[in-house]
Amino acid sequence: MGLAAVMRDILYIDSICSRTGFKALVEFDSDGCTLDDGVPVNLWEAFFSQAPTVGTVLSDEKSTVVVSPINARGLYEVELMKRLHHNCSDYLFYGSGERGREYRETMRKIFAKYCVIRQDILVGYNQEYETLKTFSSGKKILGVLMREEFSEEVLGQIDDEFHQNILSYHPRVPNVKNFIESTGRMAVENGITKIFVSSLYEKTLDAFREQFGAENVYYIKRKRLTSYKDHCNTDLYKDNVEYEDMFNGRVKLNEDILYERTYSYLMDLYLLSRCDSFLSPICGGGFIAPLLRETEYDCIKYMDQYNENCAFKRGD
Repeated sequence: MGLAAVMRDILYIDSICSRTGFKALVEFDSDGCTLDDGVPVNLWEAFFSQAPTVGTVLSDEKSTVVVSPINARGLYEVELMKRLHHNCSDYLFYGSGERGREYRETMRKIFAKYCVIRQDILVGYNQEYETLKTFSSGKKILGVLMREEFSEEVLGQIDDEFHQNILSYHPRVPNVKNFIESTGRMAVENGITKIFVSSLYEKTLDAFREQFGAENVYYIKRKRLTSYKDHCNTDLYKDNVEYEDMFNGRVKLNEDILYERTYSYLMDLYLLSRCDSFLSPICGGGFIAPLLRETEYDCIKYMDQYNENCAFKRGD
């Protein structure tokens, strides 16, 4: 699981507890989740301002402890006491109308309690946002979140069967071509010409620039992959590695580059939250970006593997 998924699940657990009378306590610094891991480092406090809140699982039978280190295999542990039963059917993706707005407002309050981005991190993010505003020349911006590694297009290029199996747990996302087509339709429908793209791949940015013009496509400066073949074969490691070796902690990860990638992804989410409209696959980042803003987008569209769906506009 990734950074945004951790934040999303913290929100879910707090929301569940508030409806059932349980108490949610979030532990941000847990060695138990990292010691035997391929990524034995917890970056939560590098990006968020909270100090550790809970050292142990309390004896109170009406307590829930959410343990959430960032960027670790088995990224979080959730211990629910035996008498807690829930059916979490409230999904932000399908929340149009008044019910959806109320739900997102509730989630924003929970988010503000647990996921407070550090001020020194926000300085850099806001500087990038000023650059984005200059780029847009006052015109409205469509934010597009890409998670290509979960598309059939990219999965078909990964030879590592173990890696394919791991990625298969994530909902499928549209191929790049489908996303570009939906971006074009959404831009026309909302009178938008400027596009901010969040992507780990140079090939994706090339495709957006070719379709919409380099003068209309913005993206942050960061290290990106040049191939869709396998996003595990990167400079996170000294050499190309088998995904299973990484997953099981048999290779050492470059912590500086891990920080850079996490910093860049969180910046992408922050900038997506500042756009006027938003197009996203069904993923943790698509959940979190709307919660980083205080008001509703003009328009949101979420896409599954094949279709644009869950579209709603301000006022719907």
